[in-house]
Amino acid sequence: MQLDDVIPAYEVSKDNFKDRVNLAAERSVRWLDRSIEYINKVQGDFPTSNIFPIVQGGVDLDLRVKMCKEINLRNVPGVAIGGLVGGESKSDFVKVVNVCCRNLPEEIPR
Repeated sequence: MQLDDVIPAYEVSKDNFKDRVNLAAERSVRWLDRSIEYINKVQGDFPTSNIFPIVQGGVDLDLRVKMCKEINLRNVPGVAIGGLVGGESKSDFVKVVNVCCRNLPEEIPR
């Protein structure tokens, strides 16, 4: 997995949370691209390492869809659904997982 900008659960109630979630999601994608670039540079056309990107976006379903689309643009063998830090409700947790699963390729591990 690429480096990931984890948002502590205590930040969930802060006023700037939506901005912070957007920043974390975009940062994770930039780190994903850096990781892919490094793997390709070091290992060439036949990499022996795989990277499973982490889908971020908190409980913002639109941002989750956007991040899934970003990850779908990259050739990756699997995906992690991240950003569920334990501060969200069970209902929100289930919604996020369902949205991510519907927007990620079925043929790779999620």
